[in-house]
Amino acid sequence: MTTSDTTSATTDYGPAMRAFLAGRRPTGFKQRVLLLALRWFARGEVDPQRAAVFGLLLGPMLLDTGPDVGVETFEFPKDHRMALGLPSGWFFLVSFLDVLGPDPDGDEPIGTIALVAVMMRTWVVDRATGVSTAGAEQAERFIQVLDGTTAATILVGDTAVRETGPPDPRGGLDAGVHFPETSFLTVAGGLTYDGPTWDHESNAPDTAVETMLPLTSIYGADGAPFGFELRYEQQADGHEATYFTEGDRGFAPLPSMKVDYEYYSVAQIPTSGHFTHEGTRYDVRGSSWFDHQFGSRHRLGHQTVAFHQPKQFGGWCWIFQHLDNGDAFTFDAFHPPTPWWKRSIGPGPFQGFGKYIHKGTGEAIPFVGTVTFTDFSASPRTGAEYPIRWALDLHEAEWTGEPGTAAPGEAPTLAPTGKPDGRRLHLELRTIHDDQTGLFANLTEFWEGGTVIHDGALVAHDGTTLETLRGRGFCEGVGFEHPLHFLWRILRFLMR
Repeated sequence: MTTSDTTSATTDYGPAMRAFLAGRRPTGFKQRVLLLALRWFARGEVDPQRAAVFGLLLGPMLLDTGPDVGVETFEFPKDHRMALGLPSGWFFLVSFLDVLGPDPDGDEPIGTIALVAVMMRTWVVDRATGVSTAGAEQAERFIQVLDGTTAATILVGDTAVRETGPPDPRGGLDAGVHFPETSFLTVAGGLTYDGPTWDHESNAPDTAVETMLPLTSIYGADGAPFGFELRYEQQADGHEATYFTEGDRGFAPLPSMKVDYEYYSVAQIPTSGHFTHEGTRYDVRGSSWFDHQFGSRHRLGHQTVAFHQPKQFGGWCWIFQHLDNGDAFTFDAFHPPTPWWKRSIGPGPFQGFGKYIHKGTGEAIPFVGTVTFTDFSASPRTGAEYPIRWALDLHEAEWTGEPGTAAPGEAPTLAPTGKPDGRRLHLELRTIHDDQTGLFANLTEFWEGGTVIHDGALVAHDGTTLETLRGRGFCEGVGFEHPLHFLWRILRFLMR
């Protein structure tokens, strides 16, 4: 594994950060200690990476500082941008690519590349006051802290490596990275996206989300060990991208964090182009998964999921797969922190919820159930142990109460269906490469890598196999490093 050094812009966020911290009023002992420490560390210059670390530590206090996007105003999605009026958001694009041989029309690929490109924004504040309220017409007054990472798992011939590009913290309005009002988006860190334009002020139909495709991405950051140029289509070679939303009308429930995010995804995106590694150019073809999560909604009680959630939130395991039949699957499970006396969080099982998405239409079957981690691999960077094999046992679920119509205090609940014909889903996944870790500029380590479905089936209530499932996709693991070890890494960074 190779990891390039973190790059850093020269922008000083010290005045804005100090103004922001001065305006916070702690609500408990932990917040009081945290604010005192951060005020100490913010006395001098605050470069973009330190600002990213501050944003991570401040967490929910940052989410509380910006305007919410009301449930009643959300329509299946009209906005692909990082809107300045929202305090947080991120774009997530992964691709599972076959490496084509000398004959592009040949049957057998000569290798596989699993590619991850993530860009997130943790906060937007007024330069002078530290207040997180913004509007595009006042863009010059505000700064936004971005954090991006790009990584690739390359399995071609005798090559089997995990490469990561340099994490790239910077201010979107200070370092020449701006999100135009009418184009798809432009991303920092050597990665750009270019898509069709759309007049956000017009009365475009809700289906205008489909104007995000076709889309191209180009990556070639300084110091990165790889580069690529890819094109993403709505339809190609008999395959079609599928759009769908999460939770109640596009708001994903995150019960452990007591917050919902506006959230939509696009699965099975036909993808082609080329990938360059150590001077060798490969023609590639495969499929991609796109996620856009943005805004913040502290709407505890608006919706819930009927299963046990950890009392302390440590992180999550997110699984998303493209099935060979053209459908897709996604599943989320939250886990507690790793105990201080253990090296590993243990096998579980951990409870979560997901969706089986039908190709083309976006029609989805909700599921709830468990994931069990059956094997682990230690990070060479931190020693944290991440799952590399997963076993899922899920039950078909349904909403009790109509999402979006419940009165306050009568939250719609996602629970296993009581119908006698409720289906079950069994999946066993394994990684294509053990070490697929990466690092954000805010020092958060994650495991984000390619996986294959080793064994899977959609099963009737009586145990009859309705369909055998095979496919490939990605798994994401966050929060598996022991919290005290992570805190020590942060303190060493801030004290240097």
